[in-house]
Amino acid sequence: MHPSAPSRPPMHEAAIPFLLIGAILTGIGYLLAVKKQIELLSNYDIRTVRDRDGLARFTGRPMLVLGATGIGLGIALVFRLIPAPAEGYLLPVFIGVLVAVTFYVAFGGGRFLFPPENP
Repeated sequence: MHPSAPSRPPMHEAAIPFLLIGAILTGIGYLLAVKKQIELLSNYDIRTVRDRDGLARFTGRPMLVLGATGIGLGIALVFRLIPAPAEGYLLPVFIGVLVAVTFYVAFGGGRFLFPPENP
């Protein structure tokens, strides 16, 4: 590279967590929503699942959306498409949304289970 040639700006360090989290969530979301591998879910006894496909869609789709959002934010940070003052708020807001969706999925998945037996 010629010394007078403009150098490419370095990748923004904040992009790495978004890209990693996004890739992991997209992979898990794919396994749940498309491959129907609900065995990956904790706190669900497979024998009590009434609607396997419904539970897989209910849990997998939000993960796919969150994963795509994380990857999109990471790419936006790499190419510096987000103004500098807003960069500091992205990760806390993304983690807050991630926690909220996790609670929604954890407590909303009961409708796909058989009702508990009364003694």
